[in-house]
Amino acid sequence: MTIQSLRSYDEMLAWQEAMTLATEVYRCTRDYPLAEIASLTAETRRAAAMIPSSIAEGWAARSTAKECRARMQEARFALMQLETFLILGLRLDYLTHATMDIIWPLTQSTGTEIASVLKAV
Repeated sequence: MTIQSLRSYDEMLAWQEAMTLATEVYRCTRDYPLAEIASLTAETRRAAAMIPSSIAEGWAARSTAKECRARMQEARFALMQLETFLILGLRLDYLTHATMDIIWPLTQSTGTEIASVLKAV
């Protein structure tokens, strides 16, 4: 199935994976220190939300391969930011290794799906 044949962005496995990741990120950042609410918490959540949002925008721009690729690249860049923020959260002991054991595989599967879309467009 190609991106052009999908009726909606929510049929994309990349978007579905990214939404699962974003949901888990929002859950795990609930316990970040209150002092981080305007900084690391907000940046981590922003990056997590940007991934499925950019994928949806890529689907909307699917008739123009260049624009679709640009949006998918934005999703990939946001994923790299998110991974960096998660590692920082772990190093600061805001996240536990057990939590990372749940979230990290989601970052990897999301990245794989974004790469698949990029290859297809």
